[in-house]
Amino acid sequence: MCKYLDPAAFMVFVFANASEDVQSLSFRDLRKIRDQVSSSLEDQNVFIEWTRNSVLSAVECFHDVFKRKDAKVVWHGSDKNYARESFSVDFPEEFGEKLDHAIKDALESVLTERV
Repeated sequence: MCKYLDPAAFMVFVFANASEDVQSLSFRDLRKIRDQVSSSLEDQNVFIEWTRNSVLSAVECFHDVFKRKDAKVVWHGSDKNYARESFSVDFPEEFGEKLDHAIKDALESVLTERV
């Protein structure tokens, strides 16, 4: 069965897995993270929606969680773990663990590349 992540859920998972000092990510970095996670979880049959309109819509719809500042998405929510739990209710625990692992690896790769 295909697992679907919309941009809002994906960004919540990314920020929840990022260190506390990561409060914003560029759209470009988020796209790189998305691409790496999609590749890592190819065997899990995951589709992570990532179009310009869907990402901008997610930021606008969840304005209590995200803000847009220039070409970046800024975390604006109060509790990353609570937000993550709210978006992961439909996923089996095993998939959530694989998703977290793939996101952490992608975050490390992209953030290291920036430096």
